Amino acid sequence: MAMTMAALPATAAASAAEQGAEGRNPGPAERGLDLPALRQSLSSRPDGEEKLAHILAFARFRDRIEMLAVLPSGDRVRQALQLLEELPEHVYRGELPPVQAIPLSSALLEYAESNPVARSLKEKQSEQRWKQYAQETVGPSPALDPRHKMYERESLRIYQEVMSTVNDPQQQQAMLMSRLQALRVQLYDKSKED
Repeated sequence: MAMTMAALPATAAASAAEQGAEGRNPGPAERGLDLPALRQSLSSRPDGEEKLAHILAFARFRDRIEMLAVLPSGDRVRQALQLLEELPEHVYRGELPPVQAIPLSSALLEYAESNPVARSLKEKQSEQRWKQYAQETVGPSPALDPRHKMYERESLRIYQEVMSTVNDPQQQQAMLMSRLQALRVQLYDKSKED
């Protein structure tokens, strides 16, 4: 969109947001947003429109991750590279914890880097970066959290299950990304409500 959300009247901004970026249909994360309610709850904040734009951008980011597996190969690589570039912004804004950025980076690198040696090196660099960032901002290693051990155990089980039951590499990646994201939500996001 050429104009910012703040420059549009509330109804026009909501309509533009509902249509999604570049005139495309919004994905499930974006459709799940109650934009009028968000706008109302953020209206008293001086940075309300900016916060709304960030929420919308993160929903679109998540939707683009979900769509990776169905993109043509060249588009998938470009999209994965773009998502990798955008990932730090979402982590730094607190929309995604560093502990989730590590496996997400690895999953995106599966699409973005075809050379296994280069991919492994980039994964290690990414893991080191996010662990250092977490230590600086969050505190002690999430590995001390009992949920981390459960995540390690369950993610390995999911990986083995998918690899043994799904033959198509693209379907494997899509299923892994989806199931690991669901596991992260189950362990890290839902546990805050308990």
